[in-house]
Parts: sequence; C-alpha cells; structure tokens
Amino acid sequence: MKLLISLSSFAALTITCHAFVSPSSALQKRDVCADGVVTSTSTIAVGDKIVDVSTVNCPASIKSRFASKRESSVTVNVCDAMCSNSCNSDSGNQPPSKSDCGTIVNAIEIMSGSGTMDSTFNVEPGDMMQLTYNTCRFFFENMSGNTLEYCWDALSDMASATVTECFLSTQTLYSEGLCQASSGMWAVGAAHA
Repeated sequence: MKLLISLSSFAALTITCHAFVSPSSALQKRDVCADGVVTSTSTIAVGDKIVDVSTVNCPASIKSRFASKRESSVTVNVCDAMCSNSCNSDSGNQPPSKSDCGTIVNAIEIMSGSGTMDSTFNVEPGDMMQLTYNTCRFFFENMSGNTLEYCWDALSDMASATVTECFLSTQTLYSEGLCQASSGMWAVGAAHA
C-alpha cells in the first residue's frame, strides 16, 4: 500500500514539475497576441497583391515574464536552428488558402532578392513578426527572454513546410501549422489569418 501511495505521489510530482518546465500553453497559441499592438508595418507588392508585414507587440502580461532578462538581453541567431512540426486548430476552424500562402512566399522572395532589406530580422522577447495576405499568415514568435534573429528564407521554408504538412487539400481539420524549437524559445509557422 505504501508503494502505491509513493508511486501516486511521484506521478503527481512528475506531472507538476513537467507543467513548470514546459513552455506556457498560452504562449504556444498564436492568439496570444490577439490583443497585441502593431508596432511597425510595411507592405510588399506581389503583382497586384499586397502582403502586409508587421511586428506585433504582445500584451504586458506576457512581457512581464521577460522584464528582468530584457535588461541584459543579447541577440541570438536562430536561423539554422531545428524545430518540430505540429498541426493544430488554434487559429480558427478553417485552414488558409494554399494560394494565399504562396503569395507570401513570393513576397519573401521579392524582399530577399531586391537587396533593399536585410536577409534577417530581429524579434524582441514576447513579440511576433508576421506576414499576412488574405487568408494566410506566416509568423515567427519569440517566446524567449532574448532578442532573436531569424532569416527571411528560413521563415519561408519552415512556414511552407507546415503548409505542406498541415493543410492537405483533402483535410480541413487544422488552421495552423507550427514548427516549434525544442527549447520552447520560438515558433514559426503558417495559420489562417
């Protein structure tokens, strides 16, 4: 009987510790910035289509997690870092149009080929960089306490991979494809806008 109680206590402790170590599930959902403030915005013309590029400053409640770290923040390049794909419905009931997502890929190609923009971008702790066209949104979200540097080409490649994996033409179960770093520091993906 003591063994059963000890095992039950150990299991409860393990689950509790896992909850404290894991990244917040609220941060893993892209709607975490639903009430965020757009701090910068620009547009990219892709023929007659306009893609919006914006940085979203997330709510203060999220930022407060990083307040002490921000003062000594360093910029960490995660362009070549690996992440794991998953599919979910955190962005609504419908997937984005693959054609709309293709327009965002074209916009990134135009940006990186024009020579007018850096090949990388920085995202502050708790913030998100996103490109939106019609039903599709590509995003990079920083869930760390440091400024993260990410490559435009990596954003295009990783978000496109989630489009291929999560938004099959015969399956409309998911509204978001997510590739999250094993560290939980950042996520990149595509979602219904």
